[in-house]
Amino acid sequence: MNKLNKRGQMTLGLIIVIFMGLIVGLALFNASADQIAVGTTKATTTDETTNLTTAGCYTAGEHVNVSLAVCNITVTNAPTGWKITECPLESVVVTNATGTVLVLDTDYELYASSGIVQMLNTTSTNETALGGSALVDYTFCRDGYMKDASSRTVINLVLIFLALALAAFMYLGIKDFAN
Repeated sequence: MNKLNKRGQMTLGLIIVIFMGLIVGLALFNASADQIAVGTTKATTTDETTNLTTAGCYTAGEHVNVSLAVCNITVTNAPTGWKITECPLESVVVTNATGTVLVLDTDYELYASSGIVQMLNTTSTNETALGGSALVDYTFCRDGYMKDASSRTVINLVLIFLALALAAFMYLGIKDFAN
């Protein structure tokens, strides 16, 4: 009877260890995946809105006053530090309040390395046509982004090895449980 009770205690202990290992392993895997995603993928901002009317960008005739600095939209996630030269803004699209896409170098100029969109004086950018607001969509590098492609590749291997370690732990635990 004592031998049977001891085997039951060992079985229960093994089940608890396997369960706890699985919970901790999955928690670590999820947290690691989140942090690796920050370091390996660029972020996207959609419809970042700047009200040019409120900023005082327009002249009395509803035209963009290109000589005013307030007509230069600096996006919230403008590149700083190493990102100025190595990761400027990408996929920049500027639209008016109704969703009409403005034309680069006709309606606005883009300074991707500084995160500035300079509105130009055209019929598409006057206060009536623009609706007073410009919306900017863009892709940028977050803080913590790995600029080197080989670093992004190596860090992605961490998830693979973590998954393999978790699978090995579960296999060994189940194998011991079966014996």
